[in-house]
Amino acid sequence: MSATYLLGTDRQQSTLCGSGFAARAYSPYGAPSATAGPALGYAGHPPDPLTGHHHLGNGYRAYNPHLQRFNAPDRLSPFDKGGLNSYAYCVGDPINRRDPSGHEPEWLLPALAVATSLFGMFSSGLKIRSMYKVTKTYKARIEGFTPASAEASVPLPRKLDAALAGVSFVAGTAGLVLGVARIAKPGEEWQSWALFGLGLLSMGPMAIDAWRLRGAKPWERYPIIRGERHQTIPASARTSSNPPPGINLDPRASAKSIRSPG
Repeated sequence: MSATYLLGTDRQQSTLCGSGFAARAYSPYGAPSATAGPALGYAGHPPDPLTGHHHLGNGYRAYNPHLQRFNAPDRLSPFDKGGLNSYAYCVGDPINRRDPSGHEPEWLLPALAVATSLFGMFSSGLKIRSMYKVTKTYKARIEGFTPASAEASVPLPRKLDAALAGVSFVAGTAGLVLGVARIAKPGEEWQSWALFGLGLLSMGPMAIDAWRLRGAKPWERYPIIRGERHQTIPASARTSSNPPPGINLDPRASAKSIRSPG
């Protein structure tokens, strides 16, 4: 006969009390003081009714709270996230950590998400600051530029780049808040997918910029048109397809010819 309970849980989602059953207590590694009541027990996992073990990771490994260890080794040990001890539970710290997957402690993914979000926020913030300074300086000095000079040839930031940087910063901020909240209080599985998506949005614009730089030529990475400083170009030459005398538009011109006074 099924029953409905109103549960009282702790930070790890362990069932402590509720309506219709006696209060429970657990050892640090999850051995319960009583088994009567709802099926959910230590860290929110339903123990096996015959053995009392917890089948974590949808049956990936069985955890024995009395022996304080798993019954099978971790496939991610010893050289991956499982650590050196392939049978250990929560790296020996079950008070502050939980391990619902049977692989690595649950805090690891939120911690990585927080680090990724911080890095994405920092990089996108630098990019937004750089684009703002370029736009502000360009507008303030546009009247004093000489046509075909190095200053006049620097392109303004594109609206798409500004939008991507803004999305990256907002996604990084949201990922940081959700990651910190997840570390403080373990939540549900959808939060893991949300952290993964926010991390992709935060790091995506950086990957796009890196891909652009990878395929760009050296003179495309630094688009400066070479020419005589403070040299005035006649109005008739500005509409011509040929450059005026003394102006070198070849992007592969040597540094020596660029520095020469002409």
